[in-house]
Parts: sequence; structure tokens; C-alpha cells
Amino acid sequence: RPKNNTQHQVTYLTKVQINKLLRATDSNPSKVMAMRDRTIISLALATALRVSALVNINIEDIDFDNNVINVIEKRQKVRTIPFGTQTSQMLKDWIAIRNEAFEDADTHALFVSQKKGRISVDSVGDLLAKYCDEAGIQRITPHRLRATAACMLAKNDIPVKAIAKQLGHNNITTTMRYIDVFNEDMEKTKNILDNLVWWQKITRRCEKINVVNDDDKIGVRLMGQDLYILKKDINISNISDKMIILADYIMQITIIVN
Repeated sequence: RPKNNTQHQVTYLTKVQINKLLRATDSNPSKVMAMRDRTIISLALATALRVSALVNINIEDIDFDNNVINVIEKRQKVRTIPFGTQTSQMLKDWIAIRNEAFEDADTHALFVSQKKGRISVDSVGDLLAKYCDEAGIQRITPHRLRATAACMLAKNDIPVKAIAKQLGHNNITTTMRYIDVFNEDMEKTKNILDNLVWWQKITRRCEKINVVNDDDKIGVRLMGQDLYILKKDINISNISDKMIILADYIMQITIIVN
């Protein structure tokens, strides 16, 4: 069977979506389960762990003296994952609640199911789907949380080798998928910001611009090129002949270039 060489498309959550997802956990009628689920999501984002490693964490795997978690990942590889002070406090708070709510649970699992056993990978997927629906965002898989953590590191200019180490990648080519996502985003950002400079030039040369103003559109003729916006797309009664208003509205309207 031929291999599919199509590159895996990396998608990730925005900060707004993350906040919505975390707030959605408050919809759980059980405060204990809400805190458990919020901790699962937050720890996945804070460590970039695979969900299989996340659900297999035992309480004794967490070293609060050094702020690290010892995890077993694919191919039984043991890794030491660091975490920060905010994550440390979050874990301590959860463990205190967990030990009280599940004191009779016959498991050392950090995350316990309602049946008082270790939570499963499928259960994490189900709770994510539920909270995505509650938050009004597109459903995600647990792996999307790992991808989001990786992309956030890339966005903040963390060296690719450091990201690869955090993710447990042996091949740095795999890590480059997350870097490439932001190279594309930065190209789009560059062009958007560059257009702002272009429009500043237009407004500074207002006296030399010929205004085009007819029944259905308004625009300018600059260096032989006509640039228009449709009047129906802007909600103003009087248009300045100097076209300053066009620059003010440029981020909210569509430009039609003839």
C-alpha cells in the first residue's frame, strides 16, 4: 500500500480558545470533576505531554522539591518533565482534593475516574469534546493540546532544540512542523503590517490623490490604479474628500482593486 506523503497539518488553540475551554469546565455540576478536568487540560498545556503519558502519571511520580514529573512515554521511554511554580500549586491543590474525594480509590493515579480507577485516554477525549461544545469552539483531540503547547513555545522564539526536548522528539524534523506554522503566520503578519505603511503613505499624499465618488463606490486613483470600497460596506453619511476616512476603515472593509 503506498504511503501518504501529505504533511500533517498542525493546528492549535488560540489563547482566547484556551480560556474558553478552561472556563467551560465550570459547567460540570461536580466541583471535584470540574477541578480534575481543568487540571488535566492545564497540565497538558503546561508540559506538552502526550495524553497516554498524562493519564499514567502517579502521585509519587511528581517531585515537588525539583518541580519535575517522571513519565513513561512511547516505547517505554522514561523522561523527566519540568514544570513551573503555577503548575506546582495547581497540582498540589488538585492532589489535596483528589485524596479527600477518592480516599478509598485503589489506585495511585493522579487523575481518577468517577468509577475510582485511573482515567482513560478515551475519557480525556470525551471530556474535551464536551467542554469544546460548552465553550462554542470546534472539537479537538487531546493531541491538539500538545500541539498548542508546542506552537506557543515556537511563537515565543524558543530554540527548536529546546522545543524538541520538551516534546521528547528524537528527530528534530518532527519538531519543525510547529516552527513552520509560525513562519507562515509571520509572513501573513508582515504583509498586513506592511499594508499599514502603504496606507499611511496614501493619507500623507491626500492632496495629490484624485477622489472617485459615484453612486455605489468611493475610492482613489493613485499612480494609475483605482482602489475602491463599496459604499454599502461602510456606515457613514459624509465622506471626506481627502480620504482620511478610508484609512480609518481599512482594517474593517474589503478593498476591490480594478
